[in-house]
Amino acid sequence: MAYLQRKNIRWANYDYTLPGYYFITIVTYKRKTILSKVKDGEIYLSIIGREINRCLREIHKKFITVRVDDFVIMPNHIHFIIENNGKESIAKVVRTIKALTSCQYTKQIKDNDVKLWQRNYFDRVIRNERELCFVRNYIFKNPQRWDKDKLNPEHNANCDSIMGTLSLMEIDVNFNPVDYFEEERDV
Repeated sequence: MAYLQRKNIRWANYDYTLPGYYFITIVTYKRKTILSKVKDGEIYLSIIGREINRCLREIHKKFITVRVDDFVIMPNHIHFIIENNGKESIAKVVRTIKALTSCQYTKQIKDNDVKLWQRNYFDRVIRNERELCFVRNYIFKNPQRWDKDKLNPEHNANCDSIMGTLSLMEIDVNFNPVDYFEEERDV
């Protein structure tokens, strides 16, 4: 029987315990829109969304060398920036966030068989101040851009690709990331 081989989505040979900034995205199981609602560019958190908010704000109590720099809780995913000031494993921090919030979710719905999160998570090591500013701006503007979000189940064909834009920034020093947020571009 042939088994599906999962693709490794981590940066090969990178030490994820190094101090620095890490951009993380965690998606709900089956992309269920249960964390929040977006209306007119504003976020309205569900009960589990409020628990996730609390967990992200308090994760430094479990990992004293780690803090969440910025975050947004979208309907079916969360984006956040971890600042690692020590030698903490980013994977361990993300696992802890997922475990704590999953436990709260299970208590709320009173069903141990229901999952909150997809199996994995997406990450990007933030390489410089320019990327950090871009990611912070992306997080801040994400609710206003929900209609263009790739993870929006009702998204249109012109959806965002944050990882593609970050890769472009890395290879093209002349790329202006401010252009990414302009609604209409001159062609």
